[in-house]
Amino acid sequence: MLNITKRSLHEIQADGGKILQTDLFQEAARTDHHYGYTIANHEIHVCIIALLLVTILSFIGLHFHVKELVRGIMCHDLTPIETDVIVKHMFPLCKTGIPFYRETWVITIADKWCAMTEGLHLSRKNWIAKVVSVPGLI
Repeated sequence: MLNITKRSLHEIQADGGKILQTDLFQEAARTDHHYGYTIANHEIHVCIIALLLVTILSFIGLHFHVKELVRGIMCHDLTPIETDVIVKHMFPLCKTGIPFYRETWVITIADKWCAMTEGLHLSRKNWIAKVVSVPGLI
């Protein structure tokens, strides 16, 4: 798991590094979201879980646009995949349609998992803050 987490962090920093430094992301680091987690904590948590799922699914031959997956979670550019992620990741709770891309499905599953573990206090936000060096994330 540690090697996957290190790979995930590399992907987050490589594909979302500029986003982590934006004023918008810094504001997300100060905004409550789920059960004591900030929006930024939750986004990083979802990124890590989604990248873990992508790694597992790659063993059965499924391939993903990792850069768009990471950037879609962090709500940045609006390529078709990122737009689908942003609009449909709350499926089936919102009536915005069924996710079209496999990246959106992975993020939808990861988002539900993270919200559940955060709500049940099965996940510790401190490890999320430690793995990505973003001021104010803890």
